[in-house]
Amino acid sequence: MKFLLFTVLLMAACIDWSSAQAHSFEDCCLLYTKVKSPRRVQRNYLSYQVQHTGGGCNLHAVIVELPCATICVNPAEKWVRNLIRSSRKGQFKKNETRRRWGRDRNLCKKQQRK
Repeated sequence: MKFLLFTVLLMAACIDWSSAQAHSFEDCCLLYTKVKSPRRVQRNYLSYQVQHTGGGCNLHAVIVELPCATICVNPAEKWVRNLIRSSRKGQFKKNETRRRWGRDRNLCKKQQRK
């Protein structure tokens, strides 16, 4: 009886531990997206976030949110450094219509059909 109880408790602990591990993975960039027209990205980006190595992420990247997509780019590229620098200075102003358009996925689908 004690062996059965010990086995059941051990199995329950293993299941609990494995489910906790499944939720600990981060959403990371695994590779860089090649951008054909950096000016278009600079003109249409909504926000960016820097992903550092460490934890669960093994790639240093900049995550750029566009109206219809989110891309991972190489922070060593010159245009990416200019985007970050210009964004901090406030040179790229975001207007409210572009933010609203970025949230509405139906508009993105219509734009892709054209």
